[in-house]
Amino acid sequence: MTKTKQINDHQLRFLKLYGSFPIAYSAVYDNLLTAFESPEGFISYVDNGNERIVLGDPFCAPQDLPGIVKKFLADTKRKKLSPIVLQCSHDTALAFVKHGYNANHMGVETNVDLTAFKLEGKKRARVRHWVTGAQSAGAAVVELSMQAPETLALIGSISEEWLKGKPNKHELNLLTRPLVLDYEPDTRLFCARVEEQIVSFVLFEPMYKDGKIVGYMADFVRRLDNAPKGSFDLIYYEAGKIFKTEGAATLSFGLSPLADMENTENIHNPLISTIFNVNYNYGNDMYAYQGLDAHKKAYYDGETVARVPKYLVIGGAFPINHVLYVFRFIGVIPHQSYLASMKHFAACIIKGYFTQQKVSQPAEKQKIAEIADEVVKGVPSGKIAGDTKSSVSLVGKIASVITNGFRAIAPQIEQQTLFFAGHFDADTEKLYVKVSNIADGEKAIHFVHNIVFVPYKNGYNLIMTVEVDPEMTVAQTYQLAEKLKEKICKRIPEILYVRIEFKPDGSFFSMLDSQTIDNVADEDIT
Repeated sequence: MTKTKQINDHQLRFLKLYGSFPIAYSAVYDNLLTAFESPEGFISYVDNGNERIVLGDPFCAPQDLPGIVKKFLADTKRKKLSPIVLQCSHDTALAFVKHGYNANHMGVETNVDLTAFKLEGKKRARVRHWVTGAQSAGAAVVELSMQAPETLALIGSISEEWLKGKPNKHELNLLTRPLVLDYEPDTRLFCARVEEQIVSFVLFEPMYKDGKIVGYMADFVRRLDNAPKGSFDLIYYEAGKIFKTEGAATLSFGLSPLADMENTENIHNPLISTIFNVNYNYGNDMYAYQGLDAHKKAYYDGETVARVPKYLVIGGAFPINHVLYVFRFIGVIPHQSYLASMKHFAACIIKGYFTQQKVSQPAEKQKIAEIADEVVKGVPSGKIAGDTKSSVSLVGKIASVITNGFRAIAPQIEQQTLFFAGHFDADTEKLYVKVSNIADGEKAIHFVHNIVFVPYKNGYNLIMTVEVDPEMTVAQTYQLAEKLKEKICKRIPEILYVRIEFKPDGSFFSMLDSQTIDNVADEDIT
């Protein structure tokens, strides 16, 4: 059983002075994290592989933020690590942006103002319905002590049952830390009880400012299958009233990852924004982004409940490998090689996309999901059609949509493919972007990969693979090739020769599924 982490006096002091953001307590008490300390305060982080992952904001006075960030980045650079910051505030994001990093909106925190929130009113009708529904089902709220052994056993068994019904049947890291079956200072446990049975619980973590508790975050929210609908909301309501009488002003529901994405300040990386938006819309097999946010959003009234933007800070022009690494580390996707992770990531998104399409019968939804899954695995269209009793035309359409969908993140996929051969450097990376942009402008081209630059005289010869509709004629592909070559050589003088190989839609996925690539581990790639 994991025990409560021991915190030194320096960290405890700055936590209670400046730990007013919802994730603050978790950032300090998470057993995975350590601290970069300085006289100004500290920053919680974990080193893993080549990445240094920060959770939340620095624990320091506002005027000391630039200084501690500068010291932290110097230490990170000295150790040859790449910094990634998760769930930080706008001010922290800007402090990193000044050092050349990008800051992408990564979701919102939903925070209730306990001093003003009430159940009455049209805007809170759904929340009121949930609360009264749980009361009508006989649920009542009690506070239990986490210092009692029987309580720890109880919430441990509820958690175990709860995890069985989740997309990820294990505890996650960082954004939601594993439940600690031990008492942690100032945490509060409230439960919903029906008759004599505890059917759900919420474990609240404190938020501090100037040495006082100013709010709580609902960090661990778990239930049994027989818990009445609205039992969590009843707990929030009853616990919130108690917190308010004790002087706390905020009840936070924590982060809704990837929700309400907005990037209007030109400090973000567009590629990351695209990945996040696609993942939020179609990646619910990996994490229940929309389902978790829908409940929190029901509380939002624009008056007593705030939706506060949070940011991801990351560096590099092509950072998808860093994003996949973070997903793996959190536990949203399996721990495996880069390309195997990419395939898992893609399969979940694609399955979600097709299962959300408007089809007349549930059986058709299932068939589309099966076809999409087989396409990602690189199974030939004819075999897929036979196995699923579908037309080759339908399989072709699905393969086409999948390939087109990957155009949004094609640049990084292609870069990672080239990484095996080591063709990229500072010059060819810039050329690569230009070539990709030109190819993206051609509607007939569905996907581009295997871009290789071969040094020749004072420039480069370009070799690339282009995927198109398999029904294109030889004459049409010849015309497209000539048009593409002319544009590339005219706009990029450094390219002296262009060789284009044409392949039908879906070819790239066959490569992803090859045994040779799937068995390549990260350490072998590097």
